[in-house]
Amino acid sequence: IRQWCADGVDSREDLFNDTRIDDWRELFDAYASGETVYAAHTEALETRFATLKRLMLRQGIVSIVTVPIFYDQRLGGVLGFENDRDQNPWLAEDVRLLQTAAEIIGRAIGNIRNRQRLVETNRKLESLDRLSRALSGHTDLGDVLDAVTHSTRELLGAAHAWIVFP
Repeated sequence: IRQWCADGVDSREDLFNDTRIDDWRELFDAYASGETVYAAHTEALETRFATLKRLMLRQGIVSIVTVPIFYDQRLGGVLGFENDRDQNPWLAEDVRLLQTAAEIIGRAIGNIRNRQRLVETNRKLESLDRLSRALSGHTDLGDVLDAVTHSTRELLGAAHAWIVFP
């Protein structure tokens, strides 16, 4: 969980303590289907979100809006805003702005993950290229074994590589 708070507002590090994953199933099913969940006042929250309602009451949250974040075509997180001072009607244009922000965040996460995968794929391809060169450029068995085990170890991300000859 990452949190940002207004000046003078305490962080809620223990926000989800005392709850079980199963308690959140209805809510996360709603998020997975792309649903935005919001309430101008705690009492207005739908009964199917009873766990969220209990959390809001326990934490003194007056109003809330939560928007699913998708990347790679799956639910990757939830963007939430809450108010513990005043009711907030969460106007349609505010909700749409938050949905757009969630889309931007999802794309950013997806781009970062894609870049990470690309870097990893390039690392593996470079290892395979070194392995290919070692196999075609050496005639000494020791040099070939060194090159093959080193490249393969790097390719697999292993800490050690070894060969046993009986």
